[in-house]
Amino acid sequence: MERRKVMEGNGKGSFVHQYYKPTEIICGRQMKEWLPFSVSWWHNLGSQSMKGQFKHTSGILYEAEKAELAFEMMKRLDIEYFCLQGAGGCGPAENLLQTEEQQKRLNAIIEEKMNKYNSKLLWGAGNYINLEQTELGAGTSPSLDVFLQSLALEKINVDTVLQLNGTGIMFWGGKEGYQCMADTNLRLELDNRAEYIRKTIEYARKKGFKGQFYLEPKPKRPGRFQYHFDVAAAVLYLKEHDLDKEVKLCLDSYHAALAGHEFDYEFRMAKLFQTVGTIDISPDRFLDTALSEIEQVKRWVLVMYDLIELGGLSGGINFDPKDYREKYTEEFVVKALFCGQETLSWAFRAAAWLWENGKLEHLRSVRYEEISKKEANYNMEEVWERMKGKHVKLERRFYTEERVNLLLEKAVKAVYIAD
Repeated sequence: MERRKVMEGNGKGSFVHQYYKPTEIICGRQMKEWLPFSVSWWHNLGSQSMKGQFKHTSGILYEAEKAELAFEMMKRLDIEYFCLQGAGGCGPAENLLQTEEQQKRLNAIIEEKMNKYNSKLLWGAGNYINLEQTELGAGTSPSLDVFLQSLALEKINVDTVLQLNGTGIMFWGGKEGYQCMADTNLRLELDNRAEYIRKTIEYARKKGFKGQFYLEPKPKRPGRFQYHFDVAAAVLYLKEHDLDKEVKLCLDSYHAALAGHEFDYEFRMAKLFQTVGTIDISPDRFLDTALSEIEQVKRWVLVMYDLIELGGLSGGINFDPKDYREKYTEEFVVKALFCGQETLSWAFRAAAWLWENGKLEHLRSVRYEEISKKEANYNMEEVWERMKGKHVKLERRFYTEERVNLLLEKAVKAVYIAD
C-alpha cells in the first residue's frame, strides 16, 4: 500500500494488508513463520503525548489501560506476539517485595488479555532504565547493593516470562558502560556483567525456562559509552565469557545506525557468527518521506534475503515505535506498525524473488570467481616471483554496486502489488 494512503487512513479498523498475508506459503513456509511480528508499547503508549488518552496516568490501572490498547492494536493488524519490559514498569516501589507484588498483579491482567486476544509473549526484559540507582550501571555498577538489586529484578523478569509462557529473555545493556575511563576497572566491570548474565541464565534454567536468551548491542543512550557497542563487540564479549552457546543477539535497526552501520551489515555479521536471534525495529521511520517507497523497501531486501538463507529467526520482529513527533496518537502508532509490516513484507517478497531466480547469488559468485581460485598453499617467495614484474590495475568488472542496486530495484518492482 502506498505510504500516502497509509497516512490518510479511513478510520479505525480500515487497514488491509496487501503484502503481508500470514498463511501464504513463500520459500516453503508461511509468511507469519518467516515474519513473526511483535509489538512493544513502553516507548509509545507510555509517552507524554499519549497520557491524555487514558483515565489513569500511573500505577497498575494505567499499565492495564496501555496493555488493553496494545492488544486491540495487535488484533487490528493481525500481530500475534508482544514484548514486555517487566519489573519496575508499574512505578516506584518501596522495596523488591512491593515491586514483585505489583508485577504479579500486572501479569494477571496481561495473562487475561493474552487469553482474550490469543496473543503470545515473545520476550521479556528487566526494567531498570528509570531507576536512579542504576545511573552507573546495573551489572556493571561499582555498588554491590545496586548490582544485587538489579540481579533481583532480573529474577522477577524471569518469573514473569515463565508465568506468561514467554519464549525469550532479553538482556538490555543501555546502562552497561563507562562514563570516564580514568576511574573504570574495565576487566572487573566486563566480568561482573558476564556473571550477572550467567546467574540469570542459571536461575531461569533451574526454574524450567526452555527458551532463548538475547543480548542487545547498543553504542550509547542513555549511557554515554556502552560496552556492547555493535554486533562485533557483542559477539567477542559472548565468546570470551563462554556465553555464546546460550545467548543470541537482538539486532536493533536504530542501534545499528547509532553505531555508524547499515542494518544489513549488522545482520550479516550476526549471521556469519551464528548469533542472529531476534530483531527490533522503529517502524515510525518508515513513514518518513525523505526516501521514496521503493528506496525504503530496498533497504530491507538484503536483510530479508539473509533471513531466508538463515532459515528464519529463533525470536521475532518486534516493532517499537518511538514518540518523536508532536502529534502522537493511537492512530499514528497503528499506521507506523502497519507501514512496518507492509514494508518488510514487500522486501521479503522481493528477497524471495531473488532467492528463487538465483540472480543475486550469480552476481556474487562471478565477482569472487577469480579470488576463489587462489591456491591454498603458497609462500611469499612465490608471490614475489609472480608479481614482481606486473603492473596491476583493478578492473571495472569488480565494481558491481551499481548492478546490485539495479537488481534490488528490479526485485522490488517485480513483486509490486497494485492497489
